[in-house]
Amino acid sequence: MDRHRILDMALDVEILAERIYLGLGELFPEARPLFERLMCEESRHAVIMTINIGFLAFDALPPEFAIDMTPLIEKTLAIGRTLEERIKRKDITLPEALELAIQMEETGAEGYFQETMRGESTDSALNYVKRFYQDSTHHAELIRDFKNSLELNGPILRPVTEDVLYKLNCWEFKKCGRQPGGIHQHDTGNCPVTTQKSLDGVHEGTAAGRACWVVAGTLCRGKVRGTFAQEIRQCESCDFYRKVHLEECSSLVSPEELLSKVTGK
Repeated sequence: MDRHRILDMALDVEILAERIYLGLGELFPEARPLFERLMCEESRHAVIMTINIGFLAFDALPPEFAIDMTPLIEKTLAIGRTLEERIKRKDITLPEALELAIQMEETGAEGYFQETMRGESTDSALNYVKRFYQDSTHHAELIRDFKNSLELNGPILRPVTEDVLYKLNCWEFKKCGRQPGGIHQHDTGNCPVTTQKSLDGVHEGTAAGRACWVVAGTLCRGKVRGTFAQEIRQCESCDFYRKVHLEECSSLVSPEELLSKVTGK
């Protein structure tokens, strides 16, 4: 198994997916916000791979990489090339494009994922693969939710806007119940995220509901988090943190700017 070839192929997948979502956004302007989000994320993946491709010690990779991912990555590329060709010919409907995109993302996720990768790892290459698995799975879920909504509500009569693709606050996504009026307000108190008014409106959230990673003292995963430096390391693996980063893409407010809003400096 040529591990360098596998990573090269995986990079091809990300670059192809970026082109596909760009093409779909142009072909179906009514769904452009969805495809722009996905395009931005695929572009980020390609940059990460390009930067790190020369630094990963493939000869020293752990046993988890013993399984050859090549067949599934080749299948992912084949689905993507079929979708890209149909986009160029403009002989594809939006539901058909969504279904092929779901197949591409799910096949890619399967290619990246192996059962032994579920646990924590200190190996950087392994963590990259796990990250791409998680993101591909999230992409498929996002596309499927949109497709299901389309099937339920019928043809889209106007462009999809950000208010249609409703942006959740962290307490709505995590269902922690620590917001004012929440089920755990009285036993654990309001989470400081819900009262951080200086971040109200950031990423279209309420208080710090969509910038919670810069607020110290939150109660996540059953533990009170401390300073920003400690908090951000924990948040980088959080599914909500990653969701906001995907949704905001190039509009994401930097941690430095968020902190300046909190401190007033």
